Amino acid sequence: MNLITRAQWGARPATRWAPLSTPVPEVWVHHGAGSSADPVAQWRNYQRFHMDANGWSDIAYNYGIGLGGEVLEGRGADRKGGGTGDPEDSRSYSVCFVGNFEIERPTKAALDACAELLRWLIAEGKLRPDFTIHGDRDTNQTACPGRHLYERLSDIRALALTDGDGMPTLDDLDRLRIRFNRREPDAVKTVQDYLRAGGWKPGRSDGKVGARTIAALERAGVGGDPSKLGPPGFARVVFSALGGKLTETPIIEVPGDCTAVEAELAKARGIVADQATRIDAARQALDP
Repeated sequence: MNLITRAQWGARPATRWAPLSTPVPEVWVHHGAGSSADPVAQWRNYQRFHMDANGWSDIAYNYGIGLGGEVLEGRGADRKGGGTGDPEDSRSYSVCFVGNFEIERPTKAALDACAELLRWLIAEGKLRPDFTIHGDRDTNQTACPGRHLYERLSDIRALALTDGDGMPTLDDLDRLRIRFNRREPDAVKTVQDYLRAGGWKPGRSDGKVGARTIAALERAGVGGDPSKLGPPGFARVVFSALGGKLTETPIIEVPGDCTAVEAELAKARGIVADQATRIDAARQALDP
């Protein structure tokens, strides 16, 4: 992660701050609505405006994102943000993209950087893995974070649930599948985000398995009872949404009985050990 710390961008000290209780369940996305050029200079301008013009204690946001993939430290992971307003600020991170996304579109580097930031926060125990993501417009009378960025929020969330190479970790994927089968709202919403990213049109990501979600699963080729979605079908939805490809037998499908696999591994280890013994004996015979 290309993190630019407060010291590196020349932050002024905060006049006061409040601790943030983590892990938080929400992320709120904003945009600066100005130029996207020189994100470090713009980040300093944001802090100057927030402190000098608005009288706030610091820059409002926890983190910022530049179009070149920069991650700019704001209030950081342990301090309450001020970008959205209470009660949201007390249970979330505020992430601000540098630029005006009513006009321009977020770059792949910026989207990847935001996903990497969220993935890191999850790994550090600061953000819940079942987090929800929102735009400032969802709670305030504003166009923020701009229409072109707002439409990519579900993509950011989906990417944040990957291992960094564009594919989900197998353990996380199977846990999500089980929670989806139980119709847990946060898991259903995540799958709806994947369905939308894959172009299968599940309707709103509302956490409910309704007719449109079922129809989207059918369009994705995994129709049937959504409460019994198995590993192959679930993997097909997620991997396809992220641009991956599956073989006939997805790698997520782990056999319930691993005895045969373990026997083959033991046999292979025996062969390797035997060959190592033979090689060692040959080397000794060749020694003058």
